[in-house]
Amino acid sequence: MFDTFMGLPVHALVVHAAVVLVPLMAVLTVLVVVRPSWRARGAWSVVIGNVIVAGSVFVAKESGEKLEARIGESATLQRHTEFGDVMFLFALGLLLASVAFAALHGRSTTW
Repeated sequence: MFDTFMGLPVHALVVHAAVVLVPLMAVLTVLVVVRPSWRARGAWSVVIGNVIVAGSVFVAKESGEKLEARIGESATLQRHTEFGDVMFLFALGLLLASVAFAALHGRSTTW
């Protein structure tokens, strides 16, 4: 499932979305937290975006592991794989933080 799509490695197709969307959603999440005018409309929208980001990072990570198994391991590739693991943990942390903020913001209007 995570190996190839139409003959191309899935990792090459998905990794670009993950690399672009993670920093973008991190900035948007911070902006929604610090800008009062964005909170009401943006809190749950950011959560949805972070779900998409975490999913894209997961697919990039899993497809990268399939690609690594096909081409063989090296020290450089092992380090690259570790970056993918860290990126996935960051995306999950960002998702959890945005869910916590949205839930707290929904219960209290004193932010």
